[in-house]
Amino acid sequence: DRYIKIWNLDDGRQARSYDAHRGCITSLTWLSHLRLLASTSLDHSVAIWNFKGECAVRTKFPCSIYSAGYSTKNDLLVIGGARRMFILKLVNSKDEWDLVFEHTFEEHSDFISQIVCTPAGRIFSCGYDGFICAFELNVEDKLVLM
Repeated sequence: DRYIKIWNLDDGRQARSYDAHRGCITSLTWLSHLRLLASTSLDHSVAIWNFKGECAVRTKFPCSIYSAGYSTKNDLLVIGGARRMFILKLVNSKDEWDLVFEHTFEEHSDFISQIVCTPAGRIFSCGYDGFICAFELNVEDKLVLM
């Protein structure tokens, strides 16, 4: 559905619910060191939420977004859509958040179902095309296909 629901772990009750997107939510990614939550949706958007449940920033894309991961080593939000993987930098300026586009990869021929970011900084994507792609930063700090 379109809602992000927060549950109380002590009593198992729903603590809060947020009407987060216009389309079904497809993934949630916790950015622990920033205390932010990223949500992606079939409505072509990614939203970043603060711990109060307020939308800090929302960005639209040219396709539905199915998956997300966060590379703490590279400080990059990575989202996967239909055949495309978008690399974004989350920037804070004067307590305002923004998502800055870094790069697009089109290595898949179908939608990207999962993104995994390792502590070493590698990024893996798998798609419904049956392929797993691996990426890492090169010496110029550019993400490249391995």
